[in-house]
Amino acid sequence: MPNLDELLLGTPTHVFVSFWYEWKQTRHYPFHYSELVRLAALYNPFVMECLKEPYDDTQLRWNVADLLTRVASKFSVNGNLSGRKREIKFQPSFVYFPIGHNNITRYFSAPATETEKAKQDTLFKTILKEAVTFHFWNGLTSAMVPEAGSLAHRLINYNCLRCSDTL
Repeated sequence: MPNLDELLLGTPTHVFVSFWYEWKQTRHYPFHYSELVRLAALYNPFVMECLKEPYDDTQLRWNVADLLTRVASKFSVNGNLSGRKREIKFQPSFVYFPIGHNNITRYFSAPATETEKAKQDTLFKTILKEAVTFHFWNGLTSAMVPEAGSLAHRLINYNCLRCSDTL
């Protein structure tokens, strides 16, 4: 578990460390924790603007997808951030979230038919070719064990060519 005090030191979000104990008691603690860790790990000019945004522990989208949309729109508006517009390269959501939270659990089961297997094979190849990450939506799937042959099982056990030199 990353040490938030250390990770956020020197960032505008370091203030969150002071009331982190209280957040541990909330329902969405794991989500908030992981989002702060991601933002701190990606600390750069765009993310700096994300870190300056107000954080609302009662809303999930406000702190993730909506946050990125709000900040990106600031980079394209005339003003002191407009010169940074060229630093942002927008990617389709599939690059980061190839499967949405509403469909993820079905991919923990092995395909029941040849048609379903062919669809999962195609999706697997597309994910490997086009995605840079895969979100397993742990809030929904953390207690699930992927069946052998399922898309989730294949992704978990796939050796990533992009990072194999660092393993």
